[in-house]
Amino acid sequence: MGSPAAIATPSTRLRNCAYSGPFAGRALVIASAAFADMTEAELRAQFKQVKWDRPMPFRKYMEEVRETRRRGWSVDIGANLEGVAAVGVPIFDAQGDLLLTCTALMFANQYSDQFGRELAEDLMGLSRDITLLAPVL
Repeated sequence: MGSPAAIATPSTRLRNCAYSGPFAGRALVIASAAFADMTEAELRAQFKQVKWDRPMPFRKYMEEVRETRRRGWSVDIGANLEGVAAVGVPIFDAQGDLLLTCTALMFANQYSDQFGRELAEDLMGLSRDITLLAPVL
């Protein structure tokens, strides 16, 4: 536990999105990868550098990245850390580049698909508010 999970992004405002603890790692990394302006080859190179608490194949990683892009947010229900669920959303700068990723954590038994969608909608609202403030941050 406590392994860093980081992924480089080509954002002009933030070069690395990272989390140094185990809880939100997978949801954070997947959301960051989904919305960073990176090719699959770049994502593969970054994937090899991530120190996962529970490793997964690159194919599964890309499935989660594509689903996160489609849905607009990431979710991890106990895959990274047993008993913990995390929902992650991207936060963009004023130019539309990935700035940060915000995650919310809960006990996995508190998560439901409906609650996850509602939480993600709330977090995306927060994300939009932060994007509006990004020029002054």
